[in-house]
Amino acid sequence: MTDSGYPRTVREWKRGTPVAEAPLVFEGAAADVSVGGSAYLDRGCRYEMRVRSLTFYTSSHEIAVDGGAFAPVEVPADANVGTFSDQLVISLRSAWLGHEAGSLTLTLALPLTLALALTLTLTLTLTLTLTLTLTPTLTRRAACSLRRWPASWPRRTRRRAARCCSPSSRPRPRARC
Repeated sequence: MTDSGYPRTVREWKRGTPVAEAPLVFEGAAADVSVGGSAYLDRGCRYEMRVRSLTFYTSSHEIAVDGGAFAPVEVPADANVGTFSDQLVISLRSAWLGHEAGSLTLTLALPLTLALALTLTLTLTLTLTLTLTLTPTLTRRAACSLRRWPASWPRRTRRRAARCCSPSSRPRPRARC
């Protein structure tokens, strides 16, 4: 266990065997927050990754290259690393290689050996802008409280609203006994 109380080792366990006999795959330092490993298939591309969480906001990543050896993914410690098909997806929290903080960078991952050894990458920076437009809608009840009806309402609807909101059409309170 790490000093934070999280797992410090990654083991390859097979069903039906004791966990203590599982071979050790990767081990982090006691000062790390946690250590993790994963092997998965992403849209036809197989990946094996190791992650050491150095703090709650920083981590170091390693990815399996041809031959089964692991190579470090050279990104800032506070960046998030993922995959999409044959690409590494790097989400930046701080500026790096001319990209602003908050940028999403797609890096060609196959052949992975070439991309990591030469650090020659094709990057695409996406900037997402969200626009929220609120259109106020006036309901019949709100129109009655304002005593005005929008001109966009048809004439027939405006007449009904006027009759509905007139003082004579409102229910009278019941007499108390």
